[in-house]
Parts: sequence; C-alpha cells; structure tokens
Amino acid sequence: MRLESEIQASKKTIASKNKLLHKKDVIIANLRKAITDMEAKLEEQRSNSELLMVIRGMFTTKQIQCLLNRETFVHWSDLDIAKSISLESVSSKAYDYVRNTLLYPLPSRCTIQRWLSRIDVKPGIIRPVLYLLENSMKNVSPMERVGSMAIDEMSIDDALCYDPREDRIKGGSDQMLGKFLN
Repeated sequence: MRLESEIQASKKTIASKNKLLHKKDVIIANLRKAITDMEAKLEEQRSNSELLMVIRGMFTTKQIQCLLNRETFVHWSDLDIAKSISLESVSSKAYDYVRNTLLYPLPSRCTIQRWLSRIDVKPGIIRPVLYLLENSMKNVSPMERVGSMAIDEMSIDDALCYDPREDRIKGGSDQMLGKFLN
C-alpha cells in the first residue's frame, strides 16, 4: 500500500510539474512571438527612417507633415511658397498637374496670391523677389547662374488709385497729387 501511495504522489508531482512546464512553454512561445513582433516593428522603423531620409531630400517639412498627417489646412512656410511660385512661374499647367493630379502637397493659388499681395513693391530693392531668385538658383550650376540685370526707364501712369491695404491714394506725380489733395 505504501508503494502505491508513493506512486500516486509521484504521479501527482509529475502532473503538476507537467502543468508548470506547459505554462512555461506557453510563456516562452509568447515571449518568442513578442520578440518576433518587436523585430518586425524595429525593421519597419528602420525602413520608415530610411524612407523619411529620402523624403526629406524631396519635400519640405510642411509637405512631409501634410503627407503623413493628411492635413488639408497647412501654415505654409515662406520657403514652401517661394518654391511653389518658382514652379508656377515656369508653367501654371505644370503646377496644376503636380498639385491636383500627382497630389503633391503645394499651397493653393489663393495662398500664393495672398502671400504675393503682402510684398511691398516700392522703388528700390524688393527683398522677397531676391529671396525667390535665390531659391530658384539653389540647384543651378555656377555657369547657369551668370546673368545680367537690365534696367530700363518706364513711363509712369498719371492715374490715381486707392490702395485699401495702406489706406492711401497712389499714382500720379507728387506735384499733381499735392494739388489734388489741397
């Protein structure tokens, strides 16, 4: 009898050890799956990082933000707008094609027009135009950068017009404007 009770006790011990071993096998299998998942995520992050490096060479920060977050409302930087103006000035049809058909994130024409309307055009150097020129010449060879500036006299229209942005009347010669206002 004593031998049978020892055998029964041993069988119970073996059964409990087998249950414990099975639980540990399940834990090991779960850990292996977790490791495989983490390795896959790490590889995906490496791929995304490499992709982001390539994309940064092609798109600006705002364009990447627009692509990744599918944003429709973006506060475009001056660089984004300057590049868009450069493209639009080469061909408005090409600009429309790139923006609307290829779905590149570019500012709308209204945004470009609003930005251009803020450029203060007065006699002298117009800084935003120099910025646009600098932007359009960044990827041009030194030989292609050689250019000349032609300055030509022009006639000034004597007509008067109201500028609502500055709330003043412009045009005409100073003497004529002075006589008109007095």
